[in-house]
Amino acid sequence: MDKRFNLVQGKPGKEGKVYWHRIGTMYQKDDGSCDILLDSLPVPQYDPQYGNQLRVKAFPGDDSSKGNKPQQPKGGDSFGDDIPW
Repeated sequence: MDKRFNLVQGKPGKEGKVYWHRIGTMYQKDDGSCDILLDSLPVPQYDPQYGNQLRVKAFPGDDSSKGNKPQQPKGGDSFGDDIPW
């Protein structure tokens, strides 16, 4: 069975906090290879010690969201416009 990881990029925030932006998912196969699916592209960040860097971390994924797709609103009148769904 494939292991699932959330790919995230840390963004510096106020008071030294780090905000994690999820950019995709990585699946580790039984043979050790990995499949990476990006939902957005990470942006390089400047580090005074190392210069520009593009750093991404992989955290174990939560399977509860697996297979969930965004739902479209039901009924064309839910936004108060005439656009049919």
